[in-house]
Amino acid sequence: MAHSMPAPAAWMNPSTMGPLRSPTGVQTMAKAAGTFLLAWLWLVGTPPDAAACSCMPAGPPCEAFWKVHAVFVGRVLATAEQPSRPWKPGEPLPFGLGVKVTLAVVERLSGDSGDQPTIEITTGRDEGACGYLFEVGRDYVVFARKTEGRALLSTDICTRTRPVGQAADDLRYGRQLGTTSQSGGQVSGTLKHVERGPTGQFQVDEPMPDVPVRLTRDGWADETRTARDGAFLFTGLAPGEYQVDAESPPGYYTRAYPGTVTIRDVRGCAVIVVQGHFDGRISGRLVRPDRTPVPGVTVQARRDDWRGQSSLLEQSALTRDDGSYEIVELPPGRYRLAINAASDFRGRPYRAPTYHPGVASLHEATVIELAGGQQVTVDDLVVPMTVGLVTLRGTVVGVDGRPVAGARVYVAVPAEEGAGRHLGRPASTGHDGRFVVTVGDEARYRLVGELRTPGSFLNGEAVVDMADAAAPVTIRLTPPPAPRR
Repeated sequence: MAHSMPAPAAWMNPSTMGPLRSPTGVQTMAKAAGTFLLAWLWLVGTPPDAAACSCMPAGPPCEAFWKVHAVFVGRVLATAEQPSRPWKPGEPLPFGLGVKVTLAVVERLSGDSGDQPTIEITTGRDEGACGYLFEVGRDYVVFARKTEGRALLSTDICTRTRPVGQAADDLRYGRQLGTTSQSGGQVSGTLKHVERGPTGQFQVDEPMPDVPVRLTRDGWADETRTARDGAFLFTGLAPGEYQVDAESPPGYYTRAYPGTVTIRDVRGCAVIVVQGHFDGRISGRLVRPDRTPVPGVTVQARRDDWRGQSSLLEQSALTRDDGSYEIVELPPGRYRLAINAASDFRGRPYRAPTYHPGVASLHEATVIELAGGQQVTVDDLVVPMTVGLVTLRGTVVGVDGRPVAGARVYVAVPAEEGAGRHLGRPASTGHDGRFVVTVGDEARYRLVGELRTPGSFLNGEAVVDMADAAAPVTIRLTPPPAPRR
């Protein structure tokens, strides 16, 4: 039996609402965030001729100008492919080294592009390697990056580099940098409710008005509310790093992309996208037939209407000491709950899962219908005694032997025993450094502890045989060894 709380009503249509507070001074809003992602595949230490390249838009000129080393107008004199060579650990990754481009400098807009009449830069061999395809004889506004360890600047399709005829906004902004003053930088963005359907298409893509948005930095904070179109704006900002967070209305959660932005100059800006999603929740308890709670077990909610991409919509939670769990941030859909459901990249489970309410067959599993933002509590998931489970307990300590709070502990089967796979969600250590995880019975377990903090990464591991699984485990975290040059 499932006990549910009502789902929140569909988001209010802005056209039916009264006047809303709009951010003061909003003139224009950029449409996308200014971050980018480069995805590369390395084979035998040598980059391939073409690799996948995926970019977010570079943002408006007031953001893009401050992300690069130099911006200038240049006329392409020549292009030449560069010979590739094996990449060695310790060297800068060879992004954007496939082609060398020689340009005559027509106009310097920002940064340091040198004082010579010509400049050489590099870019990728093709668009698959994020390379920008220059044409000899054409004029471009070039956004050039500087990479430590390299003599030449580089550019790619993730920047605002473009032909002069398409760069009116860039030229206007660059030419006024030295002639106008500004009282401070700006952070702007939009908040939209976004949901995807069973085949990945957008089912909902609409503004979320009148939602508080908060901007913070080193104890300083400011707040505004989104306008009818979901837009928000903060002005008069000093250079520095800022965190952006939108208050989540009931039944929703929000994410900012990126969540942290940097204002590099009082004439600069940062543009972000904030998305709101339904925060559906399923809660319950995991017990044995005698009602003994089972802690540290990964319970998965598997949405069964996501065609061909089920792994994209699997959320999970670890059971607490009393066997309770709550799986959060679920979109609307039909779900089944399972344990021992870890699977490979093709979705094939490593072990035989057990489904709610305690059955081995997927077809006999409880189907949970979840509306947008709905909270559902289900009856106990009873794990039969025939299903082997092993509870591993221990403590994570640092180099000094003191307990480490906030570390993540993964459980894996050692590679020599099988696939070297992770089993379930990682456990987090408490203030006393302790953790508990329960997984299916295996001959041997490898416990991996990690602690990531700004500018620091510590890790460690311990191997436990089934015969010793009842004994407390200690994982000592140390800095990883420096890469060999």
